[in-house]
Amino acid sequence: MVVDLGPLSAVVKVNAIEPLEDPARGRLWEPIDDSEILAGRVVHVHVVECLPGAVRANHFHPKARETLCLIAGSFEVKLRDPSTGAEASFFVPDGSPVKIEASPGICHAFKNVGSGPAYILGFADTPFDPDDIKRCEILE
Repeated sequence: MVVDLGPLSAVVKVNAIEPLEDPARGRLWEPIDDSEILAGRVVHVHVVECLPGAVRANHFHPKARETLCLIAGSFEVKLRDPSTGAEASFFVPDGSPVKIEASPGICHAFKNVGSGPAYILGFADTPFDPDDIKRCEILE
């Protein structure tokens, strides 16, 4: 999946999570690779369920670099850099998982536009801290 992030490309990365195919057993995805673990970029891991029509996130982290892996379901994604006002929006269809790496301070929001539950695997480079979550309503 190719996403044009415009000016946000300096602070956000979006990449497809390519599966390893096994026709007899199914596919395997590795959303977290060993280099991220060894570099200490995986400290806090969480899974988010997003029900049809629901919006998750709508926030940013002043300190944490968060990586969100949209692993199942169809999503509308919106990103914003509040310091510049730059925005990017795109859709992720079911069956095409992507990995979004957001630098600290980048607003991110995800809306399930499918008919069933959707799932996000997230990880951050810092321990969970509720004071590091700041609301930014960028997606309804």
